[in-house]
Amino acid sequence: MARKLALKRLTASDLTVFRWHFTNRPAGNQKAINLDRSVLVDSLFPELAKPGAVPNPRYNLELKISGPGACAPHTLVRKILKQQKNWRLNGEFIDGPIDDPQRYNYLAADDFAFFEFRGDQVPEAIHMLLVSAADPQDAQLHQALSQIFVTGSMRVIDEHFIHDVLERSGVAGRHALSDWAEGALLEEIGLGSAAATLKLYARHNRRGLTPEEFLEIRGRAQSTGISGELYLNDWLLDLQREGECSDVEWTSSSNAIAPYDFRLRTSPHGVERRIDAKSTTGEFETALHMSRAEIIEAVRGGVCYDIYRLYRLSEEGAEMRAAYDVGPVLASVLEALEDLPPGISVDSVSIDPRILQFTSDIHYPRNSELDDDK
Repeated sequence: MARKLALKRLTASDLTVFRWHFTNRPAGNQKAINLDRSVLVDSLFPELAKPGAVPNPRYNLELKISGPGACAPHTLVRKILKQQKNWRLNGEFIDGPIDDPQRYNYLAADDFAFFEFRGDQVPEAIHMLLVSAADPQDAQLHQALSQIFVTGSMRVIDEHFIHDVLERSGVAGRHALSDWAEGALLEEIGLGSAAATLKLYARHNRRGLTPEEFLEIRGRAQSTGISGELYLNDWLLDLQREGECSDVEWTSSSNAIAPYDFRLRTSPHGVERRIDAKSTTGEFETALHMSRAEIIEAVRGGVCYDIYRLYRLSEEGAEMRAAYDVGPVLASVLEALEDLPPGISVDSVSIDPRILQFTSDIHYPRNSELDDDK
């Protein structure tokens, strides 16, 4: 569910992965970037810590390098491997691309590299964005990073960190790193939002999305939806144990095309309600998406239909609000969908959650906290 993001301060020995630095600024014999175990293994890929049949495993992957500055992505095939106790991004020397052979020559120790790792159990691809003090387009961002990242070599970060450093440096919306801060926008694209797609497409000096990136984003959006349902299922079961409801059923876990996710009965009269979970890693105001089947069920299903909005969803938990019995509000939406010209139909819609009457925030604790309370 969560994006696997990290920031590294580059050392002179890291830079020798680039052929020019190895030849002209030798700092040892390695041609690799060291990856801190505390970040790569302990935080991002715990599976790598498990004993395996291969004592020194290696994982071939796609490495996409953006930057320094406004340089377009440069895609290579490299590997992550374990050498003795050290994990490294390794492989052949990296040369500047044919159309920009000096691209990496101006990097220096104490420049920075942002990493986004893809893969569930093991790393399968990496996007690395380089930030150089010598590049005019990176200068403000580099200065802000130097003030924030005073000690240490590598750390796990999240989108909030990226938002903060972009705002502090004054380059939000003008630097390629801005694209990394918009997980919610990409999530909407993965869910099929036309508005989000057009917003990204209309930007100047943006590279768009490769087919592989789009599939990754769509898969991440689906994973966010499943994770939200998992959280909500635990919360509802906790309410059931406290006697506030009964017969909790996670319907979509066994019927993926059901027009709702959960069904339960409320206490004390056993009134049936149906629930749809709408989850996002972004803020509450992020558009939620409803299929036509869900809207029909909400309006004509004959049972109260509630929407639970889980937002700021992460490994640590989520915030949650509920909108009860949304059918009457959505009746006019369904009427509009059915009043289209013959042969035209709309399969889903994007809805501003602020048009629905949501409750105030409910803190949803981590699973570990639920377990501790029992």
